[in-house]
Amino acid sequence: MLKWVSDYLIGRKASVWYQGCLSEQRNFDFGTPQGGVLSPTLFNVMINSIASNRYPDYVRPIVYADDILLQVSEAGRAGCGAVVREYSDGTLAPG
Repeated sequence: MLKWVSDYLIGRKASVWYQGCLSEQRNFDFGTPQGGVLSPTLFNVMINSIASNRYPDYVRPIVYADDILLQVSEAGRAGCGAVVREYSDGTLAPG
């Protein structure tokens, strides 16, 4: 299953047809195929794993559709910058 999902995400290329001209093919290194039947499911797996991470007591994740909000209480404002850096720099693995 993991190999199948990996093949779905890796090595994707696309070109654009615009006003009678076809662009060169470009690699897609990030994201899921737009309009793909698996894309919403894979996105939900990712967003739910982010929301289920352990956060400090003063941080509460709120998820709605394709948005996530990390709500920080007044008591945690001093540590807010560290939380944002930790969760936005790509070093934290979901789960």
